[in-house]
Amino acid sequence: MSDQVPPQSRDAERAVIGSMIRDRTVILDLRCNLSVENFYFDAHQKICRTIFAMQDAGQAVDLVTLADELDRKKLLTDVGGPAYLAELWDAAPTSANFEHYARIVNERAAFRQLALIGTQINRDALDKSQPPTELLVAAEQQLHEIQDRMAAKGDTASIQQMADAAIARLEKRRSGNIVGIPTGYPDLDEITGGLQSSELVIIGARPSQGKTALAVNIARHVGAAGHSVLFVSLEQSRDELIDRLICCFSGVDSYRMRLAWNLTNDDQSRIQEAIAVMSPWRMEISDVGQQTAARIAATARQMHRKRGLDLVILDYAQLVVPENLRATRYEQVGQISRQLKFLARELHIPVVALAQVGRKAEEREHEEPKLSHLRESGDLEQNADAVILLHRPPKSASNDSPYHEDSDAESGPRLMKVIVAKNRNGRTGSTVLAFRKECMRFESVARGSERVRW
Repeated sequence: MSDQVPPQSRDAERAVIGSMIRDRTVILDLRCNLSVENFYFDAHQKICRTIFAMQDAGQAVDLVTLADELDRKKLLTDVGGPAYLAELWDAAPTSANFEHYARIVNERAAFRQLALIGTQINRDALDKSQPPTELLVAAEQQLHEIQDRMAAKGDTASIQQMADAAIARLEKRRSGNIVGIPTGYPDLDEITGGLQSSELVIIGARPSQGKTALAVNIARHVGAAGHSVLFVSLEQSRDELIDRLICCFSGVDSYRMRLAWNLTNDDQSRIQEAIAVMSPWRMEISDVGQQTAARIAATARQMHRKRGLDLVILDYAQLVVPENLRATRYEQVGQISRQLKFLARELHIPVVALAQVGRKAEEREHEEPKLSHLRESGDLEQNADAVILLHRPPKSASNDSPYHEDSDAESGPRLMKVIVAKNRNGRTGSTVLAFRKECMRFESVARGSERVRW
């Protein structure tokens, strides 16, 4: 079995190259859907790479110019000389079927890659040096990369198709509906248009300012609306998160629920009612620690494929395990944010990632956080389509501040300023939400309401 020739088609590879030599326009089409590495034979890789380089340099490609360029690079003898180039010309009597030839080359390359992955899985499984879960995630990522390479790189949409989609979005807006997934907070949705498909949204704040609470509340609203949600928690267990969900849905004091202390009959009824309402929600929680972005993406893909997926929430970005341990922390966080952005685009869903702000913002509690305060990587800001920052003024806030809170209060709503600091496809701005800490619930603020503690 080890002596078996890997999947390949010499005839198809020769016909592809012959088509490019015959018709330069074919080169442009093939570069969208065929990579040099997909050729099995080394001579064909060298010839194809030279053809692409000649096109980039604006040189004409034919038998004479190609032979001259290969000779200049001292590759002509390696690829079989002028006689072999003439054979390639004859291998494609017409360039009309180049797409068919290219598809065969791509398919054979995919077979080879699948065989290689199978060999690697077999070797690693027998070695038993890595946990099986890590091997599964790595294998799934490799398989997904093959699928990406097989997909056409030049997929486009016509103006008519895009215009029709734009009209549909416009009609939805005119009907009073937002285009994205509602967060459950109308004032915030008015700024952002909701959570938009294919976008990475960063929610940043200092520690203990309510990032996780806001994420849980958004998950609650999105789940209650019938959307499918994957909540990836790298900081808290699934038990802690489900308790938070129950508290913010039922309004029961989280301290009493956690200790089962002094629960009233009404509390117990509200808890049971919350559980009954929440049980049918299409929401799943992953609380596996030490996850890479690749593993998170694999979990999302699996859920998307099996049950559908509308939203991913990650708590939080800086706890994702980097895949390149030798890179600087700045580069690691940047790579993680890019992978999250790619996941959003791949599945055409919003991805919400929580993030800590830097030490400068922590040292100046009176100052509102800024985009530049996002900790450890400017790429978090760069790769995000929208950035939402949370700010709760401390006790030292001036009494004339519209966002001053009575921080000495043991219960009751406390105000949180929600700042949309970046919105690539919309406007920026801010709004205010009321945070009821006792039940971990964020609520919209009714202007002039006496319920809010200013």
